[in-house]
Amino acid sequence: MGDVGEEEWELVDPSPGGSKGAGKRRQGAPLSAKQLKRLCFICPETKLNNSRFCRPHHRAMEAMKYQAVSAKETSAFNQVMSDAGKARIAIEEFLRENPAGASRKKIIDWAAFKRATGVQNKYTVRQGEVEMDIDDYFAERAKPRGKTRQESDKEFEELAKSGKYDREGEGAFLKLWLPRLRERMRDVVHYSDAHVEESGKQLKNFEKADKDDLLNVCLKSNASHTSAFMRQVVGGSQSNQTEEEEEKEPAAAAEALPKKQRFSSVSDQAPKQYGKLKNKDMPALTRVMTTALQKVEANEKEAETIAKGLGAQDLAADPELAAYKRTLQLRRAIASIWMCDDLRTAEIALSTIPRECFTSAPATSAAASAPAPGTPKTAGSQANDASPEALKTPEVDKSDKKDKIETEAQAKPTEVSSGSSQAGSASKPKGSKKPLGEQITEKMLGALKSAGKDGLVVQLPEKLKASLHMSELTESTLAASAMEELDERVDAFKKSAEQTRLLAASLTKAANNFLGHIKNLKKKQERDATKQKKDEENREVSRVKAVAKAAAQQVKQEEKSTPALFLVDLAQMENDSSVLKFPVHDGSVKEIPMDRPVLFKNIQAVQEWAKLPKLQLALGTFGGKYKKADSYNSEGKSQTPLYNREGKEESLECIKGFLQAVPERHRVTEENAFSKVLETPWLYGYDPALTNVSACPLGFPMFKILAQGSVKVIAMETVSLLAALRAVLQVDKISYADLPKLVGSLDGEKLKQCKSAGLKAYYTVQEAHEAVWVPAGWIVAEQSMKGVLIYGLRVSTLTRSEESSSNYETLIGLFSEAKKNVDSMQKVLELLEPL
Repeated sequence: MGDVGEEEWELVDPSPGGSKGAGKRRQGAPLSAKQLKRLCFICPETKLNNSRFCRPHHRAMEAMKYQAVSAKETSAFNQVMSDAGKARIAIEEFLRENPAGASRKKIIDWAAFKRATGVQNKYTVRQGEVEMDIDDYFAERAKPRGKTRQESDKEFEELAKSGKYDREGEGAFLKLWLPRLRERMRDVVHYSDAHVEESGKQLKNFEKADKDDLLNVCLKSNASHTSAFMRQVVGGSQSNQTEEEEEKEPAAAAEALPKKQRFSSVSDQAPKQYGKLKNKDMPALTRVMTTALQKVEANEKEAETIAKGLGAQDLAADPELAAYKRTLQLRRAIASIWMCDDLRTAEIALSTIPRECFTSAPATSAAASAPAPGTPKTAGSQANDASPEALKTPEVDKSDKKDKIETEAQAKPTEVSSGSSQAGSASKPKGSKKPLGEQITEKMLGALKSAGKDGLVVQLPEKLKASLHMSELTESTLAASAMEELDERVDAFKKSAEQTRLLAASLTKAANNFLGHIKNLKKKQERDATKQKKDEENREVSRVKAVAKAAAQQVKQEEKSTPALFLVDLAQMENDSSVLKFPVHDGSVKEIPMDRPVLFKNIQAVQEWAKLPKLQLALGTFGGKYKKADSYNSEGKSQTPLYNREGKEESLECIKGFLQAVPERHRVTEENAFSKVLETPWLYGYDPALTNVSACPLGFPMFKILAQGSVKVIAMETVSLLAALRAVLQVDKISYADLPKLVGSLDGEKLKQCKSAGLKAYYTVQEAHEAVWVPAGWIVAEQSMKGVLIYGLRVSTLTRSEESSSNYETLIGLFSEAKKNVDSMQKVLELLEPL
């Protein structure tokens, strides 16, 4: 197969001899699907069982897969092997770098591997679509291009019939998903797996025990017990200058140990083996403790400043503040005892601990029970005092009189005599069996033990030693007689240093807790003040809202109340001709007058119109949704135009029969700016509780066909109505906005007076499938009588006559008084003037 080109391998039989009994295959014939499945994924050779590759390529693939260790490397490898072209490039590159006979495979550089084969480009062309019905298509597509409504509807129907676009709904509710015009979104997504992620090598969550063991190994390996070990454990450090001076000391100054010399005890070798123990560690611990005490003092001053703005009563009533204060006093006293150099100062520091901290009486001398000189209040009284001045914990007073301390010291010969001026320097004062530092430590530990739970300021209280005791322990280290004793004292010093740092940390924490609680009290006070102010504002707002709500309910109730006009029994008013009934055209349409309204009953064209399927669908759809319109919620009525697909032409044809009854001399036949208005029928719907007084839209003459429900209609001539209102109600200026209130206030008596003043008014109750005619410029008062759904069809028209012109001109004056734009109405008036 070596003479076959790479581009022709798909057509070559992988087994030249063919299988037994298969017969000869015609040369150049395409391979079957079964034969293609037997080929290697990237070459025309036969693949191995349970593999996609032939034997050489399978071995290379397995060798590459073996080097993919991490999840990212495995993912990149699988992605490349899933593509025949990329897999072929990767495997051939691997075989070229690792020829046959190579003992070790070359390690794959996965970053280069990803760059060479793992980069993808993905392009997505997204085309937006928009859902449109026939009206939306006209408004957004056809109308901007100058198309008429008929052309737009025809285009929309052709798009619907083409079947190219997804559709929603059918019939009147048909909507198509049409592509947006001149809009394109192009997403370019780049996949790049060729990157290197670096991670830190620092050990995290290092255990304390492991840290101590590592430090111990380092110290024992590189330093002696007396120098680096002691300094690093305690925290001190040798200055660079001191180290340089020690390095410059002549070697002869140090006495060398004789070879193979035996010593009877370690103490004989101690000065030479360990050198002189320089007390450079203690200042470090003292500095830590001093810093903690300074932190306490700073926090106390800040707390005292903050507490001035808080009430003493609020502070006294807070049990947590008293607890924080006792804890701070206890820990501060323990820290003061730790720093003491004599028993007198230790006794004074011990006396500052509040009595509430002790679960049992502490073993103190008489000096502890007596109040310390210079202390303004006892510790017990301060524990309960919450005044800002008492927030500062008592300090140790070192200026006590020596005579009193000497008398107390003589009462206990076992204790050291504080009258000696050298008590701080003597390791064993007169009358004492123990060193002074150890006695101070016993007093400190006795106070901790007596304090109970409050005394748990360190992890191992029994390992804690006073500063003077630690100094004595350091000096006694040189006098150790055995290595075990030396290690024991070193270990005791180490643990004491650790507990001392814990004591300083606990003191700092107590000071921070005390100050933090004071700050929290301050914040709580501010929050309470803000909340109180906010509550007052909310109460005031609620009160104003309640007043406004009551006023709104009152206004709404007044609006809901039926005006006096609609409470009048018009049937009785008909007897004295105050209000006349509409002239009725029953069964046929006769000549329509221009000076009075008309009611049409039992008109066959109207009944046939109501039975049309398009109209039934349109009216039923409108009746189910007209109450959801915004205008219905605000005005109690709503309207929408009727389109061709909903029976527009059929409705205009029905109204055309009524228009033919208008005398020809009163018709407006010439082209005008209102032709589209006259050619558009509207569906209208009323609230079942509607009472309305208004003119017809733009004051046009109008035909109204009621499809559902029952409505009382009172039509009044505008000219005579205004004259009657001025005479009866004694009003001079009347605007269109005043009409609903003025006309609605006409009760039976006032209607009679208006009739005497010349009012021309007609009334009727319009039922379903009945039509009414309202002349131009007339005022119409309507009231819903019965029916849950009340809706119908109205069509505007134009008729010219002297009565129409006069009433319409009066209506324009009403609109002008209401500050409304009357430019369009002036154009209508020109058309209404008789020829």
